[in-house]
Amino acid sequence: MNIFQLLCWGFLILPIPLGILWVIVYRGRKDLVLPDWLSGVLAQGIISGHAVQSGNAKEKDYGFIIITTIILVISICLCISIFLPSTPADNSRINTIEIEHNTYEDNEIGMKIYVTFDVNNRKNMNCHAAAYFYFSSGEILKDFNDRFYTNEGQVAVGRSFSPSYDDSHYDNFTLFIPYDELHMSNGDYKLKFIVKLYEEDSKRFFAQSDYFNFTFSKH
Repeated sequence: MNIFQLLCWGFLILPIPLGILWVIVYRGRKDLVLPDWLSGVLAQGIISGHAVQSGNAKEKDYGFIIITTIILVISICLCISIFLPSTPADNSRINTIEIEHNTYEDNEIGMKIYVTFDVNNRKNMNCHAAAYFYFSSGEILKDFNDRFYTNEGQVAVGRSFSPSYDDSHYDNFTLFIPYDELHMSNGDYKLKFIVKLYEEDSKRFFAQSDYFNFTFSKH
């Protein structure tokens, strides 16, 4: 039972003595049979509603109608929350990130990013892991040749994957980016990147790492 359901049950239980008080004390209807507490609440709402319609309403009648309406709305919300299927908890997360400098792939020198992560509730879904690059100040690294980039023109590298199980674990999922694709001129730079996981169809991100800081030198 989630927090919403607990709150609803609390609001439903509290009116039990109130329903009896409304009918017995305020209205003097000691002869009214209450098969359950809800009938008392509804009965008081009907009594107060009739008083309003007939023009004999007192100030408390309007209060009774408002409270009764609130209780009914909460009851409906509770029923919906109980009978609608609940969404499974998403415990997808990025666990660790490591980098390896001065590695080669397809005769290009660059850096490899090793990502270990868990993915839940996405069996056979098309997913993507991507690293997005920034200066340490937070300014994005801009792409200039449309090789390793996002639609917004930021330097990035990514790979697709499709989990085989409801709960899938990936060890050292590798992303490689050539140093030339960072588009840095000669000098020493403090850079950083963040890794994010997203669903390719919905383009919705469902996990991300902290920023990973590193130093890049080109001479």
